[in-house]
Amino acid sequence: MARKPRKTPPAAPPPAFDGFALIARMRAGDEAALGEAYRATFGSELGRLVLADIAQMAGVGGRFGGEKTDATALAYHQGGHDLAVDILTRAGFDQASTIAMVFTGRLEGPDYEPAAGGYAEHDPEFD
Repeated sequence: MARKPRKTPPAAPPPAFDGFALIARMRAGDEAALGEAYRATFGSELGRLVLADIAQMAGVGGRFGGEKTDATALAYHQGGHDLAVDILTRAGFDQASTIAMVFTGRLEGPDYEPAAGGYAEHDPEFD
């Protein structure tokens, strides 16, 4: 008598995103929650487009200066640049993603899978 193969139970769906719980964790000083918030905000297609625009406005990957640039203007530009790079880093985008964004105008992070049509981690909030 042949044994029937066991059926593998379907994988559990990913937990629903709970923004209120994330906010509560952030208010309690949970540093990991802040990183999750950045990734939740900028991990979607819309978030990546907005973040790429912020980086472009801040001059990430661009040249600034010249002989007639004064120190105040250079410091102002560098401050915006550093802030944009910090946001990119907190949102989980690495240096390679940022460099690719400069050349392509698109921001794709380490979890981006073009063959899958989006990020590897699906967010049901945007269905």
